[in-house]
Amino acid sequence: MQVIEFFDRGVLVNPDGIAFVRPDGTGALTYAEAADISHRVAAALHRDGIGHGTPVAVLSANTPRLFPVVLGVLRAGCAPAARGSRSTRGRRRRT
Repeated sequence: MQVIEFFDRGVLVNPDGIAFVRPDGTGALTYAEAADISHRVAAALHRDGIGHGTPVAVLSANTPRLFPVVLGVLRAGCAPAARGSRSTRGRRRRT
């Protein structure tokens, strides 16, 4: 089972359950909310002609919203290259 299939199973089983949350307990996203974000990201990538195997850089702070975006990149068949917002400029350029 691939990551996206495992996640989608969680959506089916418990759509209102908490999928992602910050360590301090704030910023929670349910499985349904996270799935919606991931589907919108995948659709946007496809609309822009970005598809299977294409590396996609994801620059984000380490928040619960990062994970659905990465799932959306995976859902589109792309290869996520996540970088934290604190990454150095040189490291971001190489991505």
